[in-house]
Amino acid sequence: MDGAAKPVFDAWFDAYRTVIQEYKIMQENTYNMDESGFSIGTMESTRIILDSTFRTKHQAHPGHQEWVSMIECICAHSTILPPLGIFKGKNVLQNWIPNEVLDKWFFSANTKGWTSNLHGLEWLKRVFEPATRATANGQQRLLICDGHDSHISGSFIAHCLQNRITLLILPPHTSHLLQPLDVAIFGPLKKRLIAALPHLNQAQLVRIQKIEWMEAYIQARSEVCTQQNIESAWRGAGLFPFNPQRALRTMVLDTTPELERPRTPTEFDIFDQVFVNSSPPDATSLRSANELLNSTINSDAIPTTPVRRYIRKLTAGAEQLQARSIVHQHDANNLRSIIKKRTNRTKGKRVVLKGQFHVSTQELCDAVAAAEKDTKTRARKRRKKKGKGISYETESEGDIEEGTQDEFESDTDDCIIVDVE
Repeated sequence: MDGAAKPVFDAWFDAYRTVIQEYKIMQENTYNMDESGFSIGTMESTRIILDSTFRTKHQAHPGHQEWVSMIECICAHSTILPPLGIFKGKNVLQNWIPNEVLDKWFFSANTKGWTSNLHGLEWLKRVFEPATRATANGQQRLLICDGHDSHISGSFIAHCLQNRITLLILPPHTSHLLQPLDVAIFGPLKKRLIAALPHLNQAQLVRIQKIEWMEAYIQARSEVCTQQNIESAWRGAGLFPFNPQRALRTMVLDTTPELERPRTPTEFDIFDQVFVNSSPPDATSLRSANELLNSTINSDAIPTTPVRRYIRKLTAGAEQLQARSIVHQHDANNLRSIIKKRTNRTKGKRVVLKGQFHVSTQELCDAVAAAEKDTKTRARKRRKKKGKGISYETESEGDIEEGTQDEFESDTDDCIIVDVE
């Protein structure tokens, strides 16, 4: 990359050291923030147990793929701030958020699920500044981030200046080497996220729900964002302890791939082709290979290496047939478990954000509780007035996302109250 050059690295570390010394910034007041996007249901390649006879894709790719962005911020003192999740949609639903999420987590929504200048500013005002104010105790804070538009808008910079926050922007095309979050947090986080979703992959579900993805993210985040990993992130970026050579050593060097030596084909190549080119092997190739095997065994010659290897594959095939029934049973049990969990999950009410750009889990729950109480009060009054009961409907995630998707995805990103109808 153009930015990953020694002069650029030297200039970055000189600027970082100058800021630290000039403003006397302490380790506990040094932070790195960045956002990472995830496509719900689309995951990196992974190894799973499956039936090789199926001619279908085994990763879940929902018909309406949705993007969710997570803004994370870590401190050089080995701590992490509450995250901000940005869902795709006009409104945030309570049943998108698992109960175990701490009430300090924040959530928002827009029509794309991407971060924006407005989201960056609101994160700075409502998440970062209040969460770090007590620790700073009037001292200067340092916030390291990349050059994304949401980090360098006029309002973002102005708020930093007004609150003794020094903003230090990474050079272009260097965040994978110089940004602590990219060095040792986001990569392992995405791998752990994959590991938390295999049961949904194996079930070949058409659609993964937001709450199912959030449950996996919470699990992955708790495993990755440890004190040890955060320390490793700052150390790998060469910032704490200050060691520019550490980052320079990680620069990727061009390497020439080794060419594979050509080989002469033989009649025994069919032994490898039977099990490589098709799964299960087609009848014609299998019969030809078995005829060659029988003729070789009937001869007085000692079986060659290809023959012995093919015999081992045949015995392994017998074991695979038995394992296939176990895989079928495992998939069936897994699918039943997912369906049961989805069926028993409490349906959430539609919670519209008005008057607030972001909402915490606790605020969301309080709003729903108040709305339910108000609904019951109005229902009792109507029964007394009309002499008969009434009913009211709540909207589930499925109803909103599939039935009235157009209503929720307007051209505006404004998130304004909490109102439950």
